[in-house]
Amino acid sequence: MKHDLYTFVLDVDGGSYISQILDHDLHEAILSWSDIMDGDILKAFNVSEYTFIKESVEAALRDPDQGPVALANLKNIWFMYFSVNDITGYLNIIKTDNK
Repeated sequence: MKHDLYTFVLDVDGGSYISQILDHDLHEAILSWSDIMDGDILKAFNVSEYTFIKESVEAALRDPDQGPVALANLKNIWFMYFSVNDITGYLNIIKTDNK
């Protein structure tokens, strides 16, 4: 099965966090991304465990208003948002050529 490279750019509480995931589709890539929170992202959301963020990301995936939404007139770029502890994270996802 072919895996695509997805680049994640998270803006939260004045900070930007960039990471990449190889996965077979957008939905699975977002779920995989939510499994790899580093300490800086946890601090930005004021949580000690990534499960709080993962649950919010999963809820956002089920909500058509939160995303992911394809950005108009752009190819392979999506936006979504989610909140943890009344702190909102704005996430841009770019399907990236992995050559």
